[in-house]
Amino acid sequence: MRRWLLVLGCVWMSVLPCPAQVFSPATQPGPGTGDRLDHGLLDPAWFGQGPPWTHDWRADFLWARTGVRWEAPMLYLVPWEEPRFLSTGDVLDYARGGEVAEAIQGLIRTRLKAMGDLRLAATPQETPYHAVGRLVEARHIRQGSSATLGPMAGLPTQTWDFKVVDVRTGQTLLASHHRSVGGSAATWFTALERPLREMAGLPPPQAWDMPPDSQVLEDRSRIWTTPGLQLPPGGLVVRGWTADTDTGGLWKVWTGGLGASLATQTGQAILDRLTRGGLARLDGGDPTHLLDGQVFTAPRFLKPRYRAWVTEAATGRVVARYEFLPPLSTNPAGAVAERLGNHLQALMAAPPTAPVPVPPVQPGVAWEGLDRLQSVAGAVDKAWVSPRLSLAGRTLHVADWDAADLGAGADGHDRMLASFIGLRAPAWLFGALAWHGDRGFGISRQVGGLRLEGRVVRLYQTDPRKFGTAMAGAMTLGLATRSEGVLQLRVLDAATGETLALVEQTLVSFQAASDGIPYKSLKWLAQDLVPWLLEKGGRPAAQGPQIVNNID
Repeated sequence: MRRWLLVLGCVWMSVLPCPAQVFSPATQPGPGTGDRLDHGLLDPAWFGQGPPWTHDWRADFLWARTGVRWEAPMLYLVPWEEPRFLSTGDVLDYARGGEVAEAIQGLIRTRLKAMGDLRLAATPQETPYHAVGRLVEARHIRQGSSATLGPMAGLPTQTWDFKVVDVRTGQTLLASHHRSVGGSAATWFTALERPLREMAGLPPPQAWDMPPDSQVLEDRSRIWTTPGLQLPPGGLVVRGWTADTDTGGLWKVWTGGLGASLATQTGQAILDRLTRGGLARLDGGDPTHLLDGQVFTAPRFLKPRYRAWVTEAATGRVVARYEFLPPLSTNPAGAVAERLGNHLQALMAAPPTAPVPVPPVQPGVAWEGLDRLQSVAGAVDKAWVSPRLSLAGRTLHVADWDAADLGAGADGHDRMLASFIGLRAPAWLFGALAWHGDRGFGISRQVGGLRLEGRVVRLYQTDPRKFGTAMAGAMTLGLATRSEGVLQLRVLDAATGETLALVEQTLVSFQAASDGIPYKSLKWLAQDLVPWLLEKGGRPAAQGPQIVNNID
C-alpha cells in the first residue's frame, strides 16, 4: 500500500501546475546538443533573437515581444513545411507527424477565426505578419504495444515550433515550442491568444459564458440560439472536437488522454447523427454553417462540460451555443450527440421525410482506366503503371481525397469511418513521403506537376457497440468481427490530366488482431504504398531522413 501511495504521489507531483519559469537559451541547453533546449528538440536559431523563454502549464516554451502593435489585425498562415524531425523516427512516426501537423494547423486556424476582428489573409502579400510552424518530433504508439500493454504502452506525443514573423524586418514577434501528450493542443493555443490579441489591438479573451437569455434545462444544461435561426439541409460541417481546461496538473493530463478520447468519440457520434438526419455533410464542400465543440473540465466541476457552438461560415458570427451536462454513463458521447442532434435537427429548414444523401465530390478528372488494373505480387493487390511515370525532379501534389463512394448499402457507421480515412490519408501520405528525405523530388499539399489522389470505394467495419457483434467477437476470439476496406489511388499529370499510375488495395481487419481498417490504412499507405510508388517512379526508397540531431 505504501508503495502505491508513493507512486501516486510522484505522479501527482509530476503533473502539478507550476508557476511561470524563465529559461535562458544560452544557459539551459540539453546535454550534447549545443545551444538547444528540450533535449535537443528546441533550436533557438530557428526562432531568432528574442526575450528569455518562459514556461507554464499551458505552453512549454513561449516568449512574445512587448509593445508591438500591428498596423492592421491581419495574419497570414504559412503552410507548414514537410515534417523534418530533430530526433529519430520511423515512417509510421512521420505518417502520424503529417496528420498531427495538419490537425494543429486546423486548430490554429479555427481559434484565430474565433478571435473577433482578426482577419486571416488569403495571400502572403496582404499582410507582413506571417505565422510559421513546423513539426520536429512525433511518436506513434504501435498496434502491438497498445494491444498487449494497454495504457502502459503510453500515449502518442508530438512536438512543434511556432512563430509569428514580421517579414519586412525578419524579426520574430512571438515564439513557442511545445510538446503535447495524447492529442490536444487547445491549452497550448490559449497561452498564445492573449499576446496575439495585444499585438493585433484586440480586447483580451473572454471566458466561456452562455448568453443571459439562454434556456436552462432540468439538468442545468443550457441552450441558446439566435431568434429565427434555420439551418439548410446538408449545409453544416462538423469540425473536430477538442478537450480543454483552464487548470494544469491532472486536468491538463486528462485533456491529452481520456479527454481527447471523449472529444473524438463525441465528434464522430455527432457527425454520424447529423449526417443520418440530412443536416451535416461529409465532403466539406461549401458549407453555410460550422459546428465546433469541446469537452471542458476543471476542479470546480464534478463532471465534464460538453460545449458546442454554431457559426456562420461566411461571417464567423456565432448563432448558437450549447453546454450539456450528461449524466455519468458508459456512453456520454452518444447521449450528447443525441441531444445536440435533436435540437439542431429541429432548426433545419424544411426537414426531409428521409435522410438526404450526401453527393460525392466530383473529381477534376474522372476515374478512368480501372479496367487496366491487374493483380500483382508484393506491396499492392492490383496496379497499373504507365511507362511515362517519373518522379525525378518533379513536385508531387498530395491532394485531398475524393469523397467515399460506398453505394446505397453502406450505413452511417461505415460512411463515418470512410470519411475518417479520406480526411486523414493525405496527411499520412505526406508524412510518410517526408520520411524518405533523399528521394529526389518535391512534395506539397498545395500544388505540383504530379497529383496523387485517392478514395475509399468500399468499407464494411463491424461495430463492436452492437450486442450481437460483441458476442460473436467474444465467442470466436474476435475472428467473427471481420472488417474490410478497399482503397483506390492514382497519380495524374496535373497539366494534361493523364493517368500515370493506378492502385487498388483490399484491407482486412479482425478485432482480435487489429485496431481496425483506419489503422490498417495508415500502416499500408506508409510502409507499403509509398516505397512501391518511389520504386515505380524511378526513385528507390531511401533509408529515412538525415537526422538533424540524433538523440535517444
